[in-house]
Order: sequence, then structure tokens, then C-alpha cells
Amino acid sequence: MSAEVGQALAFWSDEFLARIQGHREVLARLESLATQGRTPPSLIFSGPSGIGKKRVALEFAQILVGDRKALDLDQPMSMTEHILYVRPDGASIKIDQVREANQFLQLRRLGRARVLIFDEAHLLNEQAANAMLKSVEEPPEHTHFLFITPSASQVLPTIRSRSQALNFAPLNRAELSEALKLQGVKIALTPELEALCGGSVAVALENLGDEVALEIAQAVKRLMQALGTEQAARELQSWKDLVKERDQHVLVSRLLVQEIAAAWRDEARVGEREQNPTASGASAQTRRQLEKLSQLALEAQADLYRNVDRHLIWENFVIASQRALR
Repeated sequence: MSAEVGQALAFWSDEFLARIQGHREVLARLESLATQGRTPPSLIFSGPSGIGKKRVALEFAQILVGDRKALDLDQPMSMTEHILYVRPDGASIKIDQVREANQFLQLRRLGRARVLIFDEAHLLNEQAANAMLKSVEEPPEHTHFLFITPSASQVLPTIRSRSQALNFAPLNRAELSEALKLQGVKIALTPELEALCGGSVAVALENLGDEVALEIAQAVKRLMQALGTEQAARELQSWKDLVKERDQHVLVSRLLVQEIAAAWRDEARVGEREQNPTASGASAQTRRQLEKLSQLALEAQADLYRNVDRHLIWENFVIASQRALR
């Protein structure tokens, strides 16, 4: 980055900080990189959907280039003189979009930074990624790529290995409540609704009033509470009539992974207090069930994202989980 661009950078504005909840460590890291002229050519912004990654990416891009012109985020591609925004056109980011991005780079004005933002970067297909590889490997001077994705591990290795990843954590309860207020939503966050949101404002807004989703969240919590008992298998059996649609399958896998991670964190805290992980907390049987359920939920989640037949995924998951809970 040129000295001129570095000197033009400002701290995050009070207006922006008032609109964005959480992520203060990530914001501090980005500001430090930018003000010291050490912004990597390629960054991955990873974390759950609907927590502010895109908003941070757009603000950061605007600071880098000093360009505040609006972008149309509803279009597969939108650009200003110095910023290009790309999102999937249908099911993926296609090679034609990458070719247009490469042309955008060729139009770069001397001494001015350019930022290319790829939203849902895990949907960049292999052919398109290969077409962009040279630009990411040897980016033109003052060029930066920002890849937005739920998980850096889902980004193709050719991109991931050449990028620095920044992880955006889910919003905590207070941050989520405040973010919902900023959206004009005033609602009490029950434990089930909080779990359902997964720290995501977008998911919260999507599922407000969705009684089935809330019932699924309650069912997952009941299963977790029943681990280590005969009731656990019965709780799982009750899901067969509750979980039917693809979005509900995705929700179950996400909530299970989320709740299991929380259970392991609780176990770790118990172990730290007792100086002996087996002295307190969950029983050995419960821990074995946690381990197996965690593996099965992660596998189901990965298969769902790969669009494997969801009915087959769900049937295999239920059968394998029932065995694990015996």
C-alpha cells in the first residue's frame, strides 16, 4: 500500500461503530494492519452468516480506497471506480464473473488501491478459482482481495493457502439484543431463541415467529439434557416427525454442533476447577456420546452443504445417532 493511501486512512467512524455490534478485536487488527501499511493482499473473513462480516468488509474497503460510492449488493456484480463486489450468480460464483474481475484489475489507476470483495467465497467454483489464481498469487500493486465465508475451511485450498484468515465470532447475548434493537426489533431472548440464532442477527430475523424452528431448538436442548440416560434415544426418535425440510435438517445439524461445543466448554471449565477432568461434570458414558454425536453432526452438516441427498443424510444420521445413544 502506498504512503499516500496509508496517510488517508482514518479510524473507524463513530457512526460505523454504532451500527456494528461485536468484533472489536477484528476491527482493531484490521485498523492496525491498514494504518501500518501491512494489509495482506488477500484476507478471508470467516464466521457465521448474518453477524456483520460483509458490513465490515465494505467499510474496510472504503477506508482503504477512500471511495464511498454505493454498491448494489443485490446484484451478482457491482462496482465503483475502486471497489468490485461479487456474489454467487445462482448456485456459484462463475468463471465469467472472475473474468470480469480480472478486467477490473487491468483498469487500475496508478497509485490507487483496488479492493475486490467476494461474498460467499466458498461458492467460488474450481474453474473460476483457477482463473483468478494468478491475480491472487501475484496481485497488482495496491490490490486487495476480501473473501467472505462461513468457514475458511470451505474455501478452495488454492485461495485459502494464499490468504490470511480473520475469524468473526458469533454475537453474544448482549450484542445480539442490541443488534436486534438497531433493526427495530424488541424481543426477549429466550434460551431457545438465543440458541436458534447462533449469534446471528440475520438468523434471528429469519426465524422470528417460526414456531417449528423454536420447537427444534427446544428438542435439541432436551436431547442434550438427556445424554447418558435412556431418554436420549426417545428424544431423538421424536425428531422424525418434527424435522422434514432441508432448512430444518441444516438447523438441527447447526444447533447440535453448537450445543455440543458448549457442552465441551463446560467440561473444560469443570476440569480446570477440579484439576481432574474426570472428577466432576459429565459421566464417561455422556462424554462418549458427546464425542460420537459431535462427529455425526459435523459429518451431516458437511454433507448438507455439499448438497448430498438430505433424506439419506437424515436417515443415516438418525440410525447412527440411535446406536451412539445406547
